[in-house]
Amino acid sequence: MKQWSRNTQIRHKDLPFVLLNQQKILMKLKDIKANPKNPRVLRDDKFAKLKQSISEFPKMLSLRPMVIDENNMILGGNMRLRALKDLGYTEIEDAWVKRSSDLTEEEKQRFIIADNVAFGEWDWDTIMKKHLH
Repeated sequence: MKQWSRNTQIRHKDLPFVLLNQQKILMKLKDIKANPKNPRVLRDDKFAKLKQSISEFPKMLSLRPMVIDENNMILGGNMRLRALKDLGYTEIEDAWVKRSSDLTEEEKQRFIIADNVAFGEWDWDTIMKKHLH
């Protein structure tokens, strides 16, 4: 177990607990990488609706956080990341992101497909090239 001293600089991912009723921890959007293997695309009208939804109900993102891997690559939430950037966000609450660092590459690919079933349209070229080799 880690020992914490008063002068220790603590990164949120190192904490063995979640801070409650304290200052919010922020994550820079520039540190999150869009996944080029994402097989899903949103057409302009659906993307506009996503941006409107985020603008009207940003707390939704803490209930349905983006999922990133150990390298900050998006596994789920590419369009939310793009929408946040379009809306002018540069930082987001850490609660809007869930880090998953224990998935194998195969599990990551399965998650990407499963997470993208409900919204957008399929980019079949990407699926054929990247996921069904």
